[in-house]
Amino acid sequence: MGEGRLLAGRYRLDAVVGRGGMGTVWRARDTMLHREVAVKEVLLPPGLADDERAVMYERTLREARASARLSHPGVVVVHDVVEEDGRPWIVMELLIAPSLQDVLDEEGPLAHARVADIGLQMLGALRHAHSKGILHRDVKPSNVLLCDNGRVVLTDFGIAQMEGDATLTQTGLVMGSPAYIPPERAQGVRAVPASDLWSLGATMYAALEGRSPYERSDAMASLQAALLEPVPPPRNAGPLRQVLDGLLARQPMHRMSGEQAEPLLARVASTPEPSAGETMGDEPRTVMDGPVETVTDPGEMHRMAVRQEPPPVRREPQSVHRDPPSVHRDPQSVRRDTPHVPLARTAPDEPSTRPASHASETLEREPYTRSPAPQPASPSQGRHRHTVLVTIIVLLVVGAVLAAAYLIRQRVTGGGAPAGYKTFTRDGYSLSAPVDWQWTDSADGAPKIQSPDGTSFLQVDITSWTTDASTPVLQARRQSRLAPGSSRLPGYHEIGVTPVSYQGVPAADWEFTFTRDARFHVVDRFVQIKGRPFALYFRTPEKNWAAGQKTRDTMYATFKVG
Repeated sequence: MGEGRLLAGRYRLDAVVGRGGMGTVWRARDTMLHREVAVKEVLLPPGLADDERAVMYERTLREARASARLSHPGVVVVHDVVEEDGRPWIVMELLIAPSLQDVLDEEGPLAHARVADIGLQMLGALRHAHSKGILHRDVKPSNVLLCDNGRVVLTDFGIAQMEGDATLTQTGLVMGSPAYIPPERAQGVRAVPASDLWSLGATMYAALEGRSPYERSDAMASLQAALLEPVPPPRNAGPLRQVLDGLLARQPMHRMSGEQAEPLLARVASTPEPSAGETMGDEPRTVMDGPVETVTDPGEMHRMAVRQEPPPVRREPQSVHRDPPSVHRDPQSVRRDTPHVPLARTAPDEPSTRPASHASETLEREPYTRSPAPQPASPSQGRHRHTVLVTIIVLLVVGAVLAAAYLIRQRVTGGGAPAGYKTFTRDGYSLSAPVDWQWTDSADGAPKIQSPDGTSFLQVDITSWTTDASTPVLQARRQSRLAPGSSRLPGYHEIGVTPVSYQGVPAADWEFTFTRDARFHVVDRFVQIKGRPFALYFRTPEKNWAAGQKTRDTMYATFKVG
């Protein structure tokens, strides 16, 4: 196709303004309306089968349809779609602007306020698209145009997913750019709005760090990193750290929403950058500000355990206060040189979990008394008999404790599921649930065990906790602070965060209600077992809360980490 050709008898192609793997973008003239436009020409590689060509052309039409349904300054305007030479051409508004990737390649990492402004405008475009039932699925720096007037435009809806449309993705094929694909998409789970938000976070991460969190030497290495590795801690996040931590959470259900991210981005975007000699790192951080370093995820913890390597220790200035005023840290409960994430100490109103003194120590502190004997015994003989007696008592006590523990273990975890229940096993854990419950996937793609009517379920979350909230109580409180105003929990009402003792270790229950079609009652139990963090999220209709107590207690009681 040469310059000067009249396309569809109306659009004159003047010059090439961009090329990509899927085609060419022309600057053109609309001879009917006398305006300049951009025309996207789809060029497919030779050797494709007819059905593959049909898929590519349908994807082009899908891009046009998706963009045409949107009316937002952050989305390129589509004017027309014409067919010539047996293939579609997209006519859209002409934007002569570099992409964010072009700017990063030329300038390197950008300032916090500029990244916040870019992210804020991208977020607006994504929220508008999501409200129309459209998911972008390929958010990345090369698909973001930065106009001279400050406008930020999200382009290339070529693999967008629209409600009501059949998917064009082949089974087992993951669409999108590997370096910016969210973990759930790398696992083959269907995209949700939170998936676009993860890619937004990765794009902002790249704008601050110069590369995406999962950029590797090749596509397969990037996908493997998305599947298995935690996000590397950003070094230049500064005041945007909380947003990055929230958007880049591995589990969609724990990811920051657009409503939560928008005011945080707006605040940073409106804050002038510090002048020379000033820093932005002096503002005291809180639990809500997120971790200084990403905690190693459970998969990596397991691999370190196999290699007998300790997980990394996060070092922080001693002046940074982490715990809420109501939680007092026991100086002896956390050793600064211990290479692991510390478990929570016992809260003031929580039953102590500290092991009792050994029986031998207790008995040896009792006054010495000689046993009656026909013949007077020397002090050394008395001490010998006392030692023998103490030893026998200790053995009996230890034997009784071990026997009781064995029986309890057999009844709770090792002796099979209780009557009317069956065992569910997944991701290194197992538990018993009613026989008519079954595995299913949540809207975010996470597995859950659900009742036949779909109203009640238990979901076990194995997402790593932030280091700032490395104890069960702090993690529960952190999650509870994120809940008010969340679109996922309309009508949220907190009942409370309660420290509990669970399987011999400290835990915390976050209990609340919310209304979506009906009133639901939730308890989310946070605990660390065998070095792994778990959140056992149980939900049931409020009207069934009392009747479902046995089911709830049985599922919690039989939970076992392999």
